[in-house]
Amino acid sequence: MSFQVPHSASNSDMRSQLGNFKTHSFTDRRAANFGIAGLIGLAHVSIMNWIMEHESSLRLAVFIGLLTVMFTWESVTPARRFEVSKKTRWSANIGLVLIDTAVLRLLVPILAVGIASREWGLMNWISTPVWVSGIVGYIALELLVYWQHRFFHTVPFLWRFHRVHHCDTGFDSTTGLRFHPVESIISMLSKVAVVATLGIPVISVFIFEIILSGTAIFNHANIRLPVKFESWVRKLIVTPDHHRIHHSSAENETNSNFAFSIVIWDHLFDTYQYSPAKGQNNMQIGLEGLRSSQEQRLDKLLLQPLKK
Repeated sequence: MSFQVPHSASNSDMRSQLGNFKTHSFTDRRAANFGIAGLIGLAHVSIMNWIMEHESSLRLAVFIGLLTVMFTWESVTPARRFEVSKKTRWSANIGLVLIDTAVLRLLVPILAVGIASREWGLMNWISTPVWVSGIVGYIALELLVYWQHRFFHTVPFLWRFHRVHHCDTGFDSTTGLRFHPVESIISMLSKVAVVATLGIPVISVFIFEIILSGTAIFNHANIRLPVKFESWVRKLIVTPDHHRIHHSSAENETNSNFAFSIVIWDHLFDTYQYSPAKGQNNMQIGLEGLRSSQEQRLDKLLLQPLKK
């Protein structure tokens, strides 16, 4: 997984960034047909153009709005108190997401939505109906992030980068921004590859990115939902109580609850855990050996993958 602050850009800048490609050629040809298929095609073109023009602004609005709500909620009724000061943790976590965003913009200038707008890939070549390719594409991205997350835990080289996220001894909305730049690059390249190979529509990629950004903030929030409501809603979506278990210091709990938005993947692939052994209030967060305030500094986090 990864997180980046959405970058605000004008429509002309984005089109230039994408190499002045011929916009939506496959969809335009489909839209030339008469009848319902033609109307759907025309609507798809309009929606795709609108998303390309406003994508960054919409993502930025969601990011700022949800982060503001979570900050307020966490300040008024925090679920837990933490060992390391908020100042130390927040400066490192926010510093990481700013670095991640800058690095991604420099090294991966055409991101997932931009690749989708080129209409490459299997589902474009075989002229799959938009609604089919949209659903298939979204499910593919969900599965990609779930399995990518598991690989970052099971492959030792990848874990070196992902443990930067897990060594946070606190657990709040800024933890959802805390990813090493190398992990962010790998995550984005994986998404770009899947989008380009399958031909996932712009609208699916856009919705996925909004949900990924929003849930990264929400399911790391230091909040507690009402018990009865939480027990019901977590049957469908990932809640902070569900994901907090994944940040436990206990290895068997760390290697559970990998899903980021809907819990079906944890049930389907047998990685679901309902509650931690010590309970939500007594469960230790973070990783052993990386708990000191010094280890939470930005410079230490950037260099941490060099440690064995």
